[in-house]
Amino acid sequence: MGIKGSLEPSAQKINTLLFDLDGTLIDMRPRGLRVRFMSRALLRYAGAIPFWKIPTAFSKAMQDLQNNTSSITNYKTFLNTLSSYAKSNPQEIERRTRLLISKDFARFSSSFISRPGAKETVDLGNRLGYKLVLATNPVWPLQAIQFRATWGGIQTDSFDFISHSEIMNRAKPSPEYYEQLLQKIEIPAENCLMIGNDPHKDLPAREAGIRTFLVEKPETEKNWDIICKDPRLNGWGSLFDLQEWMKEHAPNPVPEK
Repeated sequence: MGIKGSLEPSAQKINTLLFDLDGTLIDMRPRGLRVRFMSRALLRYAGAIPFWKIPTAFSKAMQDLQNNTSSITNYKTFLNTLSSYAKSNPQEIERRTRLLISKDFARFSSSFISRPGAKETVDLGNRLGYKLVLATNPVWPLQAIQFRATWGGIQTDSFDFISHSEIMNRAKPSPEYYEQLLQKIEIPAENCLMIGNDPHKDLPAREAGIRTFLVEKPETEKNWDIICKDPRLNGWGSLFDLQEWMKEHAPNPVPEK
């Protein structure tokens, strides 16, 4: 089979792989997850934020985080909005937010599962000498990303850089997120390949000069005739197709045994 699209030209310049997380390297079982998480949030913020305001406050905080255009981090933006609904001081809201991740979110391991070929793709990237970046949408603190990746069979210490809300002040699908990511990793766009599964969130990387690859999935198969015509898309296929491409264009090829 092999990669489809126009990824091949100048492929030898690519030495850095930017991986999306959800839907690309891991999968979610979303059934009931949002309700269960919000139930934990209601308990965690009880007494600090009026009970009837918590769902609205949390939703508005996430919205402001994702639309952040300020110089402060996404995480701080989230806390500022949440604190604006609170009776407690901002330090107490942050303390509870940390506990929401470390104690409550930690209960949801069964909602995140591995994707076939994902761990092997990451391991192969390391063996072949690619720099690896976990370019997940930075709407969660680092600990939450580490939880999700590990539950899905991906070790976060495999990556040279991880995008998260505590260090980023832009989010997908803004092209500015990708521009900031390039500044953080200090690697030119032409040396990078963005690997994702969501055209809306991942293809804006091309607007920052990064070539793009989308992982084909059964649930998006019916839309591929439209998706593959997007001029921002350079290549597409399975993770196993990607592995073959990585071997062919590796910075440090491994001799066949």
